[in-house]
Amino acid sequence: MKSLLYILIIVFFAILPLSAEEDHIDEAIEIRDSLLETETYEPELPAEQIPETSETVWIREYYPEENTVEPELTAELLPEIFETELVWGFYPEENTGEPEMTTEEYTAGRRRSGIKNRTFEIGFANVRAGFANNFIAARDIFQETAVIDLDNFTRGFDFGFGFDVRPFFINYNFKDRWGFGIDIARIEASGNINIPENLLGLKPANNEKFGAGGAVFADIGIPVFFHIRDFKIKLRPAWFATLVYAEPNMNYTFKTLQKGALLEVNYDMRVFTPFSMEGNTAGTFNSSAIGMDFGAGVEYPLFSRLDLGVNIKNIPFIPSRLKHYTRMTGRAFVNSGEIDFSGLFNGIEIPDEAMGYPENPEPTHGADGINILRPFKSVFYANYRPFENNIITVIPSLGFAVNPLYVKPGSVETGVKARLDLNNLFITTVGIGYEDRLWKNGVDFILNFRYFEFGIGITTQSQNLGKSFQGAGLELNAGLKFGW
Repeated sequence: MKSLLYILIIVFFAILPLSAEEDHIDEAIEIRDSLLETETYEPELPAEQIPETSETVWIREYYPEENTVEPELTAELLPEIFETELVWGFYPEENTGEPEMTTEEYTAGRRRSGIKNRTFEIGFANVRAGFANNFIAARDIFQETAVIDLDNFTRGFDFGFGFDVRPFFINYNFKDRWGFGIDIARIEASGNINIPENLLGLKPANNEKFGAGGAVFADIGIPVFFHIRDFKIKLRPAWFATLVYAEPNMNYTFKTLQKGALLEVNYDMRVFTPFSMEGNTAGTFNSSAIGMDFGAGVEYPLFSRLDLGVNIKNIPFIPSRLKHYTRMTGRAFVNSGEIDFSGLFNGIEIPDEAMGYPENPEPTHGADGINILRPFKSVFYANYRPFENNIITVIPSLGFAVNPLYVKPGSVETGVKARLDLNNLFITTVGIGYEDRLWKNGVDFILNFRYFEFGIGITTQSQNLGKSFQGAGLELNAGLKFGW
């Protein structure tokens, strides 16, 4: 990793002179554009129409090379001539061929107006944290008399939380044409609890899976972007370590028998770690816990006001393997057919065949190992700008996710957002959607003074659409960026 960091530093200082040269090109292009807006060019009088005078005869005698008729310089030809001379003026070594990039290609990657994006930036303590449930909302609690409807609880209970922090990152952006960066020690943590409706309502079921799942990942990533013609390509290779990992593994059964009914819950929970938790001290960190995956994205301007793109998160490459786990297993059941209810009043004890549960559960430890991949997500989106000034952008999205931390790994990702961008100085985004198994209604604000940027956002969320508007869950995010 040290060698990789040295390479990034060398590349950064090697390309700084290019930025200075490109600034001169920017100024020259702006001068050219202002001339085109304010000046008109009248065609010159052809040579054959110039009246014969003593002056014209004298010119032909002493400057015979000027006797040929030159093409007219029109406003249409001026940009091409100006551009070629401009590039050759700053890059004389390229005079033997065509310039590598035309003005149109060069300006396509830049903002048309407003504050330019930073060339170099450093970010600190960008944090996102939240929780959600589908049972109790803020509206139920914050009133004169708190009201809790237990009927809602018997319809199934879901609880989830998430935490994401980027303590430090660096980005370099070369005129919005290409760039790279590094994320250091990014932490992602998430977890969920699911208790099904059948269990809470004592409804018939056969080995219905439920339980709790969660994970904590830490990674180092190198985000990169560049352009290939009109396509914008984004890549983020990352090396990640799994610190804690657990999948839900509990089963519920309720069925009627010839005599009575059977209610049974079996559980086999394993919490995997990169070191052994046996004993009073943790063991040595297992290097095989480090895996690798990729993030990728492609965006294409289909029309002047419409861009289409796709973002893919955590494309697996090398899995993280955890060898150590702590295990809790057991069975709890009630068989009403084996209970003599009349004898209970006479002091008869309930037989072991009628009821059972672990009395003194003790965790066990093992080292069988498991391969772990981070949750995968793929989302298609569009950026539609309905007005010529590009102030407002509408962003619909649709995709899917695969996350084994949930009872049902597959889920749909969809939503729509609207963004207001005032010259890249003040940006606000509002949206509603279904992301990460939650209905989310959020608003984000960004103040960008180029040398300093501050962002903050708030989202109300829940596993239930109606509860997401009532305060059954909340997510907050904030971040700071500095640069020039």
